[in-house]
Amino acid sequence: MNEVYVIGHRNPDTDAICSALGYAEFKRRTDMPQAIAARCGDTNDRTDFVLNMFGVAPPRFVTDVSPRVCDVMQTEMVSVGPETTAAVALGLMDEHNIRILPVLDGEQRCRGLLSLFKLSKFLFPAANRLIDSRRVLSSLANLAQTLGGKIPTAHEPDREEDLFLMIGAMGLESFGERLEHYPREKLALLAVGDRWDIQNLAIREGVRVMIITGGLDVERKTLEAAGRNNVSLLSSPHDTATTASLCRASVAVRNMLKRAIHDVG
Repeated sequence: MNEVYVIGHRNPDTDAICSALGYAEFKRRTDMPQAIAARCGDTNDRTDFVLNMFGVAPPRFVTDVSPRVCDVMQTEMVSVGPETTAAVALGLMDEHNIRILPVLDGEQRCRGLLSLFKLSKFLFPAANRLIDSRRVLSSLANLAQTLGGKIPTAHEPDREEDLFLMIGAMGLESFGERLEHYPREKLALLAVGDRWDIQNLAIREGVRVMIITGGLDVERKTLEAAGRNNVSLLSSPHDTATTASLCRASVAVRNMLKRAIHDVG
């Protein structure tokens, strides 16, 4: 722990100096070994006479007692890397009861700050931005990590893409019509259970990623068809609703940094 000053008023008289010396000694002998007697002003002749008589050095002279950044900052810092997922960052914030995380690169340089406010805006968009709630900016590898899932077959698992999330809960005809509304370069990330008809149509249409929910097995013919069409398959242990809510948290934190950091010296 840093030194703790025991100090009197700005223009100390003999009483203030002696009180600081006496109380600092008392604290050192009881529960505060780092206590140090201090003073904010010069001693006068009477005080010097008393100190000399008892062979006691005057308290340490302190010119300013205003708190500085170093007095209140945390030295044991919790941080994440740029490729850390939002899910992991949120877990750290909850574990350490903090609202901001510094994001450090491989050389321990700060790339920016990740705030709980920024995370909440991304994961829970406002009602007038509902389209954003279907946006998943992630890679297959990060999706698998966040969901705690397995990857039966993969096509470019580390490539980050900006995809639309779809839920395969409708009839086959309705699902086919819905697929037509998505641009081919952002064709869907599909979360679906054991709807084999939906799965097969999605593979034929070339969805980027299909997540089989509920920990259900994937048929061999589905695996083979996915491989032929460069469709990545991911098995999620969660139900469809939970899977869909976790997908957006697989985004890498570098995509949501506050990069303007001011040096206060």
